[in-house]
Amino acid sequence: MLGINGFHECPRRYICAASLTRKGSAMTAFNTVRFTVKPGREQDFLDAHKAVDRNWPGLRSANLIKTGEQTFCIIGEWDDMDSLANARPFMLKTLDTFRDTLEGDTDPVSGPVVAELR
Repeated sequence: MLGINGFHECPRRYICAASLTRKGSAMTAFNTVRFTVKPGREQDFLDAHKAVDRNWPGLRSANLIKTGEQTFCIIGEWDDMDSLANARPFMLKTLDTFRDTLEGDTDPVSGPVVAELR
């Protein structure tokens, strides 16, 4: 059932894919996590990421970018917020494989696409 502004109603506390469907076109979701790697541990960090099987339902793409001397960011694109939420246990298990290479905490954020700009 369509709610105000032509969006589907979503009973959940977070935004679900149905709430971002407008005129039959579902929007995707993204997550990103910033990391600071300990000095001398960059290759271990990269190797751990390359070793992960990311054949997770709903994951469209994942890219790891270097943002500074010891800083990286991973960006994942998902079919919808439900797929992203369902993959959180896999993401945490992956984090456990390289947590010892990190300095400080990670900085994760995620959300639905609200506008495709290109």
